[in-house]
Amino acid sequence: GSWKLAYREKLQLHHNWWEGRHRVRALRGHQEAINALAIFSNRLVTASEDETIITWDLETLRRLHVFHHSGPVFCLSFDGNIIVSASWDETIKIFNESTGNCLHTLHGHIDSVECIRHSAALNRIVSGSWDRTARVWDLSTGACLHTCRHEGVVFAIDFDETILMTGSGESDIVVWSMRTGERLAVMQGHTDAVTCLQRHGNWLYSASRDCSVRKWNVETGRCECVFEGHAGDVSCMQVTDRFLVSGSLDATCRVFDVATGSCIQVLQGHTLGVSCLQWDGEDRLVSGSHDTTLRLWDIQTGQCLQVLKGHAGPITCISLEEDRIVSASEDASVCLWSFGGIAQTI
Repeated sequence: GSWKLAYREKLQLHHNWWEGRHRVRALRGHQEAINALAIFSNRLVTASEDETIITWDLETLRRLHVFHHSGPVFCLSFDGNIIVSASWDETIKIFNESTGNCLHTLHGHIDSVECIRHSAALNRIVSGSWDRTARVWDLSTGACLHTCRHEGVVFAIDFDETILMTGSGESDIVVWSMRTGERLAVMQGHTDAVTCLQRHGNWLYSASRDCSVRKWNVETGRCECVFEGHAGDVSCMQVTDRFLVSGSLDATCRVFDVATGSCIQVLQGHTLGVSCLQWDGEDRLVSGSHDTTLRLWDIQTGQCLQVLKGHAGPITCISLEEDRIVSASEDASVCLWSFGGIAQTI
């Protein structure tokens, strides 16, 4: 019956992942380095140094729309309906993905915009910039609601309905009120720039150029744990209830126990810094590196299952899904690594 077929396909997919059996296809459309990608269902959105954003249909591999900034596009946020992009041209743009219309251009930052996040549910956009501010915007009107002033460049942001958390070049993490824009607390402990933030329940995790990740209690502002061991900037991380995975310019990824802070695995193999990673929260982890390769890891054993070679430049961003990996690079291309639909006797 159909359940047997579905089970066989799932089993086949599992084998393909663990044995590295895949097809790879390249999408070419950008002229310069791709800085960001986002996927929702069968839609891919990519942002590039060439001042454009391209939307792609992942089933037909066709280009759907091209959106324009007047400077390199550094980051984007996509929810399947709205694309919010931020550029070195100091603006933020809001596009409707299906119609291709630009809904708003947001002016206010006076230097490049480094990071962006939006929530349709909260009707908010938050941006961080080299002008040393974070700004909170109304998604539907494009109005700037709050300007949060920092001592350094705002590299990282995370927010919910009540608080905004920002990490910056001066090593502090600042907590702000989403309602009033006022500064509520400062979390101090890092000794260099904060590169990324991830909220997980009542905890905030921060990665830094000081080679560490810290775990903070959001309510008390106290640092509860420091995850150490990297010998270079921590460039990326992902957290679940039990584990933290971090990637570093020291060319390794590390797996930590979030309760104890102890390092469980060191994933070694890349020859240059790790720029991005994606983890399925269980056993599959993919890392992208300046060495132009992606590596697929089993985090239970620390074993590298596969080295994926297809790019000619450093990997800048990746997405991991049930049956594929999507990667983008400074070589201006996107690679689709498909692990499903490749039949081989099990």
